Amino acid sequence: MPHHDPTISDVLEVRSSFSTLSSRLRLPPELVDLVLDYASYWPHTVTSTKKALKASGGHSNGGGQEGHANKICLTTPPLGLPLPPSVDGDDLAESTSGSVQEWIPPRGEHPCRKIVFELSSHDQGFGGPVSDRGTYKSSWTWFDAVVAPPPSLKPIPQHLKTKSAESDIESDIESDVCDEHDTDGEEQDAAPKKDKHPFLPPSTRVQANALGTQQTRHHIVTWSADDNGEVDGEAGDEANENGRGRETVDGKFVRDLKIGDTIQLWARARFPAWSNSVEKASVRVYWAI
Repeated sequence: MPHHDPTISDVLEVRSSFSTLSSRLRLPPELVDLVLDYASYWPHTVTSTKKALKASGGHSNGGGQEGHANKICLTTPPLGLPLPPSVDGDDLAESTSGSVQEWIPPRGEHPCRKIVFELSSHDQGFGGPVSDRGTYKSSWTWFDAVVAPPPSLKPIPQHLKTKSAESDIESDIESDVCDEHDTDGEEQDAAPKKDKHPFLPPSTRVQANALGTQQTRHHIVTWSADDNGEVDGEAGDEANENGRGRETVDGKFVRDLKIGDTIQLWARARFPAWSNSVEKASVRVYWAI
């Protein structure tokens, strides 16, 4: 059976059907939420690169020539907020979420439910210990995900407000709304919550490249709000062995995201002659409504 990623309109239609059923069977709204969560039936945005890029290591304080050792691949739209009817991506990345005729705010203490990174990349094809070639050990090229607040704040567009809860939406989250998301390949003005440019691969990295492998590898990395792996246990060890940061197994990154947060995906390379060649990358962000 083919996989289906619902749009906001799809989820609202299913919720409406459940509401009709609930009125006859007296199902509590909490049960409807559980059913949708169990089915992972959440709206999402997809942000994808439109061209290849390369991060190159070097001698400067940042591990490479300024603007070259740390390359931003893309920035996702603000979490859980509607994209305008037409979104014009720049020359680097574009975002889509399906058409939206109406909108309701995300639900729950932790609105983000899942993030899926798809990365196609490779390093320079040489270097590092020969015994580690083809593994993720001693790799100095990798990807990081950094949380940043929305770059600007704007009121909710009138055509995207729900008639039934218009005043509540405005009062609760109007200050979080933003419809701009820049992906320029270099530094951005929006200040992230954590250091954007670690010198060495951190334990929060999304994915490292296989060492000394010039052939492109495709990685799919999924972070879920329900993840509860032990950072210093078996789950953390397995993630580290597969090139992921061990601190990504506990779901904290996903659970900590707030409405309006954006995610910046960075490609990094350290030391002379090392490079991170990115053929393509995408990030899917799912949230509950």
